[in-house]
Amino acid sequence: TCRPIIRRLLMASSDADIQAEMEMEDDFMEELQDRERLIMEKDKALVEKDKTIEEKDKALEEKDKLIKELKEQLAKSQI
Repeated sequence: TCRPIIRRLLMASSDADIQAEMEMEDDFMEELQDRERLIMEKDKALVEKDKTIEEKDKALEEKDKLIKELKEQLAKSQI
């Protein structure tokens, strides 16, 4: 949009104190955006880790079932 251009024009026509304040605001907003982006990336990584853990849990459950079935078959075959 035109907002960045308008801000730059206003900065050019403002006094030095206002320019400095606007630059600090811009730096602060950029820092907030960087932080927000980092948080979103970490959240995405956590979701992926949760999916991986769920998949591993399911695999372990399947292995436990198989072991139980094999034990039962072994017990039957020894009778």
